[in-house]
Amino acid sequence: MRLALMFLMACGPKDGPSAHARQPSVEGTWTSSSCEARTYPRILRFGPSEVQLEDRISPCPEGVTCVWSGVVHRQGTWQADGTRIQLTWTGEADPRMAMPAPTEFVLQDDAHGRTEAGCAYRRHTDAPPVMKP
Repeated sequence: MRLALMFLMACGPKDGPSAHARQPSVEGTWTSSSCEARTYPRILRFGPSEVQLEDRISPCPEGVTCVWSGVVHRQGTWQADGTRIQLTWTGEADPRMAMPAPTEFVLQDDAHGRTEAGCAYRRHTDAPPVMKP
């Protein structure tokens, strides 16, 4: 009996019951319809370590030829610290963006997130992350 108890103590959680609590994953596609000065949808696509931002400022209608697509893209990387996700973007921001790209994304749960500016995001459950080169 004593040997069994010692075995259980050695193999059990090291930091109490929360040691095995699952952290929500950021990977996937997240959308914010609009926020403050940004009146258009913004999409964040998180891969294993990279992130892609898509601002749908004024998308070109299907079947119409446009001079500009109306969509701005940015690439970057992310790093998690618990539920806080630090975002680092490459290159210069497009001046057509009404709000700068977020530098922090906070997971509230598996379906909801928020940026440092307070913009709410919702996870797409039907769309896998699509990472374009």
